[in-house]
Amino acid sequence: MDVLRVKDETIVAARVGSTTTLKYLYRPTEDTILLKPANLAYPDIEVDAADVAIEGIYVGRIGGFV
Repeated sequence: MDVLRVKDETIVAARVGSTTTLKYLYRPTEDTILLKPANLAYPDIEVDAADVAIEGIYVGRIGGFV
């Protein structure tokens, strides 16, 4: 999936190098991607857009609590 087609504030599964992470995606500039975690205990990841591959987009959760 093309990283430039994903809207800001979308939760994505993003591959950066050999690591895949689930984060909110932001584009502060055309050439930069900022990946922000929902858990503030983890750091933001800022990388060149060319170095990010979007593996998937979070669309929702099905089911209740167990």
